[in-house]
Amino acid sequence: MPNQMIPEYTILGSFGELYDTEGKFMSNIQEVTISITIDRQDIMMSGSRRVGYKYTSVRGEGSMRGFKVSSTMARRIAAPMRDDRAPQWVGTIRCVLRDPEIIQDGAGNPQEEEVALERCKWWGVNLGWAVNQIIEEDTPFTFQNIRWLNAIVGDGEQVTQPPSSPNQNWPQDITKIPPVPES
Repeated sequence: MPNQMIPEYTILGSFGELYDTEGKFMSNIQEVTISITIDRQDIMMSGSRRVGYKYTSVRGEGSMRGFKVSSTMARRIAAPMRDDRAPQWVGTIRCVLRDPEIIQDGAGNPQEEEVALERCKWWGVNLGWAVNQIIEEDTPFTFQNIRWLNAIVGDGEQVTQPPSSPNQNWPQDITKIPPVPES
């Protein structure tokens, strides 16, 4: 049977790792959610009832949830509350997935996914507690760039970074850009 999925290749989040802006492993993080949204504007064209779309901007948002083991993150995020002249905490976080049963590369090593979220800004911190409850922190953040440091590839798929500037690698004549395959 062609194109059957191998169940062991599904990725288990338990092997995820998160590193803070200084490269320190954040052992208390239990969940990371990252979302990239492409904003668009509707384009109505004469002679058609179909709506076209124009890409206008892109935004990166996320959140981290984990057990509270220190006040470090809360103090960094809350610095502008304590001092009007304090800069907002800005940095890079790295997210890594290293499941040992993941698809292997040509040398037989498990592949991994690693992304760097650059120019992260954290937008809130929750303080407080409840009797007989483990304290968790849920911290929202935004980011301005994502860089793929490693990617999980399968079935001969090639993953490359897009060109940093379209003028360097993309043809000037748009008719020479290969069409997107129909799915």
